Parts: sequence; structure tokens; C-alpha cells
Amino acid sequence: MLEGDNDLAIKELALALKSSGGVVEAYFALGALFRERKEYERAVRVHQSILMRRRQPKAIQHKAHFQLALDFRAAGFTRRAIKALEWLVSKDKKHLKGWEQLVDLYQDMGQWERAALGHRRVGKLSGKDTGPVEAHIWAQLAGEELLRGEPAKARRNLKRALSAHRTSAHALHVLACYQEERGNLDAAARAWSKALRGSPDLVGFLLPRLETVLAQRKK
Repeated sequence: MLEGDNDLAIKELALALKSSGGVVEAYFALGALFRERKEYERAVRVHQSILMRRRQPKAIQHKAHFQLALDFRAAGFTRRAIKALEWLVSKDKKHLKGWEQLVDLYQDMGQWERAALGHRRVGKLSGKDTGPVEAHIWAQLAGEELLRGEPAKARRNLKRALSAHRTSAHALHVLACYQEERGNLDAAARAWSKALRGSPDLVGFLLPRLETVLAQRKK
């Protein structure tokens, strides 16, 4: 097939399907081409047709669900994409690409706890250190809880954030806000100072807050 010539590629795949009796890999290729052409409804139909076949091997079922999730995500149907991926990782807990797509969608939807736990799973499967991103997500959740007037929940998720990455500037910033709100100005100053030492590139954001709390402490 000529690369980039999708119309020709689709015609050749259609001929291949007729002559081969419907080889499943040709269906996958056809579905991917429809998605690339932004013909999402056709891509979905192709991948759903694979799932409708009887006695498909588990590997084929899993691949079809993954491709279907990609179709839904590309089409903007985020909840459907999440549902397909959640099914996939429930059946194949080591499906790294499935987990990676899923945590991205959780973040897009603001489902912070699921996103953080998903990143931890990605880290275990890939061998990569996901601590910093986990800390960022837990801190995001804690910050939102603090704004909603839920300090107990915020404190719990700050512990999770700092457990994942103890020098996370985001987590330390939210911790400082938490301590400042409770009137613990010394603790707030320590948290902002630590964040500043670890992330000097954020001086423009962190230093004014540190200076403000130090001035309050002197009163």
C-alpha cells in the first residue's frame, strides 16, 4: 500500500478482505485507516464487528477493545473510551498501553484519584518512576479539596502526594497553603522554603508567598 494514500489503501484492504474471507488483521488495518481519515463512525463499526465474531481469541478481543477506545477518544466520546479501556484493563491487568490511555482520560476528566492510582500501575508495568506525576495529581486533588473547605481530605491526599515524591513543588505549595489557612505560619514558611530550594525556577511564583507569610509571622 502506498503510504499516505488512504483511499487506495482502503480499496486494497477491501479486496484483501474479500479474497481472504475476512482476515481479522485486515479489519484492524481498515479500522485504523478510517480513524486516521476521521471517519470515526465507520472505524467504530469495523472494530465492533470484530467483537461480534464468535470464539475470538482473548488477544483479539483485547486488541479490538483497545482500538475501539482509540476510536471513541478520537471522536470525543471520552466516557465511552474510558468504559472500553476499563473493561480492557480489568481483563488484562498488564496492558500497558491501555493503562496509559486510561490515565490520560482520567486526568482529562478531573478524576484525580483514579488518575494517580493508574499512574502508579503504569509505573509498575513500565519500570518508570511515576512518583513525580502521582504527587502532582494528589496535590491537585488536595488543592481542590482545600478550596472546597475539606481540610481533612486535603491533609490525607497531601500525605499521599508527599509519599509519592517528597520534594514535589506542587505538593509543598499546597501543604504551605494548608498550614497557612490553619494559622501555622512557621510550617507554611518551611514548606514554601523547601519548595523554593527544590524548584528555584518557580521563584516568581513561590517567593512572594514565602515573603508574605514571613511578614505575617513577624506581626
